[in-house]
Amino acid sequence: MIEGNDDYRLVLFFIKKGTLMPLHDHPNMSVYFKLMFGSLRYHQFDKVGDKFKYNSFSSDEYSELLEMKTQVEAVKTKEALVTADDFLLVRPS
Repeated sequence: MIEGNDDYRLVLFFIKKGTLMPLHDHPNMSVYFKLMFGSLRYHQFDKVGDKFKYNSFSSDEYSELLEMKTQVEAVKTKEALVTADDFLLVRPS
């Protein structure tokens, strides 16, 4: 982490060529994504159920979902090749 507080975090990631990032979620946060160099294949999924789509659960419920490895129904809504010319915004819902 480069900088941060309770309201935001600025983080720099170095991802090796060929790395596959597991499918994951960013509940209750927006992610502004800027690739500095190279390219990245990006897949976006939207959750289907309203409880999950709009993150209508508490932190305790979220922890339980992770612990139980609960599968959430989702549909692929975007696939793109992201380059250094692009700026990406990923919303929590």
